[in-house]
Amino acid sequence: MGRSLRVPAIGLAVAGLLLAAVLSVGTTWLLVATGRWDAAAWGVLAEAWRAVAAFIPAAVVLVAFQVYRADQWWKRVEWALDAASDEEHPVRQLAGLTALNELRRPGSWRPPRQDDRMFRAVGAALSRHLARRWDEDGGPGADTRGGAE
Repeated sequence: MGRSLRVPAIGLAVAGLLLAAVLSVGTTWLLVATGRWDAAAWGVLAEAWRAVAAFIPAAVVLVAFQVYRADQWWKRVEWALDAASDEEHPVRQLAGLTALNELRRPGSWRPPRQDDRMFRAVGAALSRHLARRWDEDGGPGADTRGGAE
């Protein structure tokens, strides 16, 4: 299943922080090199970035957790889609449809809009297919074993 590139907000914040660090070091270097600031400016800059740097590991862990959670969610979706399309095992098929329904609920990791639309379309197509098949077979209470009991 294709996955679009998703950049969580915390990832953008970390990238912005790194860009700000590079720009501030570059600006300070230029100002010290041209004689507009004295060398003490490096000490002030170091103290400021030491405070900011304390939050970088937490941000990296948060981004890693979000990526891991999204990856696990997609693995569950792939299993559920595979199970829901299993024509030969109705119990597994029902488990797959139930899992798909649970994965769309609030509290579960949410895909971006385009993936969510695809997810809903696949679920609707599977539901229509199963409804047609159950109508043809006589519904869930029908005896499909071919013999009288």
